[in-house]
Amino acid sequence: MPLNSSYFTGVEVYDNLKISEYASDVLTNLCKWAEESHKVKREIKFTIRENSYNLNAGFNYEKNTVVINYALIQEIYRNCMLFPLYKSEMSDIDELESYVAYLRYQFRSRVLFHVENGVPRIKRHYASDFSKEKTKEAIEKYNEVLKEKPFLQESFEENNTLARFIMFELTLTFLFFHEISHHFQSHDLIKSNFNADAIEEKNKQQQAREILADLQAMDLTFAYITRKNKFIDSGNAYFLHCGLNVLFLILHHNNNGLYSERIHSLGNHPNPVLRAQFIRCAFIAIFINHQKDPTTDIVGHEILGLTVLALKALFCADIYWCLLLGKEESDERSVFMDQSSDSHYNELYKEMVSLINYIELQHKFVMHSKKNIDYEMELLNQKVFDEFISQIRNTPNVF
Repeated sequence: MPLNSSYFTGVEVYDNLKISEYASDVLTNLCKWAEESHKVKREIKFTIRENSYNLNAGFNYEKNTVVINYALIQEIYRNCMLFPLYKSEMSDIDELESYVAYLRYQFRSRVLFHVENGVPRIKRHYASDFSKEKTKEAIEKYNEVLKEKPFLQESFEENNTLARFIMFELTLTFLFFHEISHHFQSHDLIKSNFNADAIEEKNKQQQAREILADLQAMDLTFAYITRKNKFIDSGNAYFLHCGLNVLFLILHHNNNGLYSERIHSLGNHPNPVLRAQFIRCAFIAIFINHQKDPTTDIVGHEILGLTVLALKALFCADIYWCLLLGKEESDERSVFMDQSSDSHYNELYKEMVSLINYIELQHKFVMHSKKNIDYEMELLNQKVFDEFISQIRNTPNVF
């Protein structure tokens, strides 16, 4: 499916914006919120390494600093600017349309987090100040460009532009909290206490730590999104899942080539499709916990709707990735999509369950060890963790 050339022209204009400045705005807000809401004893800092070309991020334990390479931020930004443009073109893909129709039918009348074609409409009330401000700046800045090139109008339409900045902000938010979570959970200490001679055993242990960091990062991201109105809407939820799926593909592509032919990963990080399923389980577990909290105002939304939303985000992210890398329509479905299909459900479920023991053992160690000396915050809510494990064991097969 060839993309309209005007879309690329629009993206070239967006590339002129200051990516580091935007990232710094987001990260500064996150540091401030993390300190104020979780009573951190020492100031949390961040560093953007401008001259490093590796797609990496980490945590400097000595300096209490989240370190993110500019190359990774640039890649996140580029894909978040592109994704809504590709997304609006995806209605021409028969397979996606068939799948969306199937999801609508399966969950008809029960889904409040509904499935839409194109870029979902975003309620401005639930967008962050950062996303609204940057959307306004971008539209105002290129008003003259739009007058001269009216074919760019759709590219700069407010909802599409807002979607870009929401996706960028939430993806960067998750990445920031993921790196901090390794520190919160004392993974450096766990690593020295859980050691194995076999490479596969070491990989399983490391993958479990990545999933635990993902779980707490999702919990913190959810809290950050709902910090003002205690509500997460379908737009934020959808673009958070899209952003994370694309991020996992970026990192996997950078470290292991385009796709791994196996759901069973031999590296330190889980296969992207597997990790996406853990993210879905984490999001639903956290949502359920918040729903039971009487101080929140998010009751009435059905968990099945969130499942559908997450699965569509997974599917769209892979189609986007195929289109971005020039995969022809006549080619077979990508490995990522194939691994998410019904034929691989048993293998996927088996791999998820195989990691539960590693996840539980290391979580238990964290909960029984001393609190990190730099933090007074509570670790992950045990009810959230228990629900997370329950969601893994009861992963639905809706493909």
